[in-house]
This record gives sequence, C-alpha cells and structure tokens, in this order.
Amino acid sequence: MKLYEYEAKTIIATYEVPIPDGELATTEAQAREVAAKLAVPLAVKAQVLVSGRGKAGGILFVISSKVAGEAAGKLLGS
Repeated sequence: MKLYEYEAKTIIATYEVPIPDGELATTEAQAREVAAKLAVPLAVKAQVLVSGRGKAGGILFVISSKVAGEAAGKLLGS
C-alpha cells in the first residue's frame, strides 16, 4: 500500500501515536497560513510517492512563514 505522508499521519493519529504538527497546503498562501500557526523553524515537504525526496530537494527547511510560502511555490512548481 502506498500512502502520502499526510495520509499516514492521519491513520497513525487515530491510534493515539504522537505525531508532529502539520497540515496539507496546496498553494503558497495556504503554506504561509499553516507556517504562521506552527512553530518555526519547520519543514516544507513535497507529498510524492517516491523514495529519496529529501535528497532530490523535496524537503525544504524554513525559518519564517514568508519563506515557507516561497518554498511551497518552488515545490509546487517542480
């Protein structure tokens, strides 16, 4: 079975396993809103069904909500 990270986190949370806070964003604006709610620094991650997404540039670490929006735009555009 293949699951995106956000789908797996939802399933795991139903069993009361602690998971890091996070939300799915599909636009730069949504990414900025989510980042404003969460504590920075944080990771902006591409939700793709491939291995090695970190090495391929699919995980970006950011220090502000503005930069989170820019990082999301970069990932959404690739």
